[in-house]
Amino acid sequence: MIVNSTKIELAEKVKVIDLFAGIGGFSVGLQKAYKKNSIRMSVGRDDFLWNQCSSIAKEDEVFFNNWEEETTGITPERTYQAEFEMSKNFRLAKAVLTQSIVRYFRKRGCPVRRDFIGRAEVWIRTQQVDGVSTSYQRYIIQPRYNDQCDGWQLDIAEGRNSVVSMTPVKDIAELPQDGYDVICNHCVIPIKRIEQRHWTATNGLFYPIVNPGISGTVGIKCSHKRETDKFASKLAAAQTFLDSWICTDDFKREVGVIFPNGNQFISLPADKVMIVDEEAKELVYGDRTNGKSPRLEFRNHGPYKRPETPFTYFFITKDDDTSKFYRMRLFNILQYAKDYCYGNWSKPVDEKDKEFRKKEDARINAKTIDKPIAEYLLQRPIWEGGLSCTYTSDQTAITEIRKHLQSSRFHKDQRYIAIIISDIPRDNLNKEKHELYYLLKELLMQYGITSQVIYRNNIGNPSFNWFIPNIAAALVGKMGGMAWGVKSLVQGNDMIVGIGASWQRGIKKPYLGSAFCFDKEGGFRNFNSCRADDTETLQSDLKKSIWNFCEDYGKPDRLIIHYYKKKLKREESEQIENMLRQCDFDCPIYVVNVVTASNEDLIAFDTTQYDKMPMSGTYIHLRNNEYLLYNNERYATNGKADKLYPIKLTISNGSNNDANNLDGKVVREIITQVYQFCRLYWKSVKMQNVPITIAYPELVAKYVPHFSQEELPEFGRKNLWML
Repeated sequence: MIVNSTKIELAEKVKVIDLFAGIGGFSVGLQKAYKKNSIRMSVGRDDFLWNQCSSIAKEDEVFFNNWEEETTGITPERTYQAEFEMSKNFRLAKAVLTQSIVRYFRKRGCPVRRDFIGRAEVWIRTQQVDGVSTSYQRYIIQPRYNDQCDGWQLDIAEGRNSVVSMTPVKDIAELPQDGYDVICNHCVIPIKRIEQRHWTATNGLFYPIVNPGISGTVGIKCSHKRETDKFASKLAAAQTFLDSWICTDDFKREVGVIFPNGNQFISLPADKVMIVDEEAKELVYGDRTNGKSPRLEFRNHGPYKRPETPFTYFFITKDDDTSKFYRMRLFNILQYAKDYCYGNWSKPVDEKDKEFRKKEDARINAKTIDKPIAEYLLQRPIWEGGLSCTYTSDQTAITEIRKHLQSSRFHKDQRYIAIIISDIPRDNLNKEKHELYYLLKELLMQYGITSQVIYRNNIGNPSFNWFIPNIAAALVGKMGGMAWGVKSLVQGNDMIVGIGASWQRGIKKPYLGSAFCFDKEGGFRNFNSCRADDTETLQSDLKKSIWNFCEDYGKPDRLIIHYYKKKLKREESEQIENMLRQCDFDCPIYVVNVVTASNEDLIAFDTTQYDKMPMSGTYIHLRNNEYLLYNNERYATNGKADKLYPIKLTISNGSNNDANNLDGKVVREIITQVYQFCRLYWKSVKMQNVPITIAYPELVAKYVPHFSQEELPEFGRKNLWML
């Protein structure tokens, strides 16, 4: 097992560096920009520097400017030179290395961006298209000390592709004032942060980086690179970058490093690589058959727990011939496993239309559907045609559907599910069309109706047969069943809480979703959502849920919070502890931060596997209390595996955010719990790499800001409507 990092040694033990002081006379904005792109050293904390450099004796603080072009036009009043022993302070040494790396690439014409955690993101030009745009491949470089090896290392990862227009912003009149980044000299800067100093330095020549928001305006498509084996290709790309750009004589000389192991990535010691027990991987289905892969097994064995009460189904579609045609097709597919619609075409417009319909009928008749939806659900759906609803246009949809729902045909003692056939594709950029989707979900919940949206064109997809197990799994969850369960859930008498967050463009503040696990099978019984700063609502929900848990199972042995943030704030921790005292019991609190590792992170690769993907259930101890956990469908050497990136876990005690006294057995139990909750995702039969304790709350938090009341209807707090 290796990580995408290579060992380095410093060729120069002492470096002559420039230090700056006297930025107090600048505006608040310029001071902020300078501090963001520099390392601040201060008396008291960094006395070693004052001991080494007598010339700064009168200064209370000095700055080392490691991102120099970002501070163009900001010149501090005083400059000092100092001889710095790199072993004296690793924080400053890391900044010195970063400065040398940034200088090296910018000297060669490569834009470099400081990412949100301070890493260097290098943009390598790959191709130029017709003098209109330039493509770049991004790479992440970060020096670390005493992380995966003794001494220094360089983390190297391939990032995303980007396309940049070769026409400067000033020559494209229709471009907005916000919402995209630009290449400015060798920097990458949000357009809204361009200031006069940038205009002066570049004569106004900065170039827009294409994203979906401006793609139509500049007439250039966004970058999209489809990879069939992206996990292995990321390792290969990092190796190529290391060989071509890093492990070279020029880099060694200008950055001042040595590669003791050449161009080899670091191998992990055996004691850092672990795997969950085999029993923890086992799932169970409707006939009590055990397995590991819902994608292969759900269609054959049905749900572990079928819905207790039959539901009445009805359709919601647009009032046009095409939608009605697809509604009949979908009904026949779900009810009879037959894809046909004879007699449901409207009268042909002309001979060309008649010929098209003839071919379409032949193609439809040839499509294979495995079995009707009843055989997936192990329950016969009840269809009431008189309940189905059509609407005239997107603008009148909510009014027309509300009027329909108010009719006496719906009864409070019955349970309904609406099958919505939508003509709005997911990648449609029309905001109003997407808002209709959210408002329709909210409206139906206000009447106690759950729903399943199916994109109209998917019904005509030759592969629609493979959509049906996904639809069935989601329907089972929405109707109160369990598509599959975990054979031996490692939960004990722990109460597990999930808190996820959603950040969306156009929504001013992030929203939180919360979910509370009450039973021993991984079933959730309560959801809610609130603004991220509304801790009172979150605390109140948690208190109610603890009382409910105690009524069913007694006092929990542990409270385990799967959290979207790395650490609880002190006030958040104190609020939870005070609430536990009010509930008159005491138990350990553990906080597990769960983040999906991206292709730009430090991750582990199994070189014994053809696609470099570790076995499902493998977890890597990265550092301190941080781990990588792999959940995929590889259960045997070189078996098939979905290319899922691992998730990063940070485990700490909730009361003090400390990990030093975490018992190894506790860590293993918590990681196994997270792994098993990854395997209970019913929105799809395809395995996911995020636990439902985070994934489901994130889905809830994604919807609620778009609801007219900006709150979750009561109906939506007790079922999985968002699947």
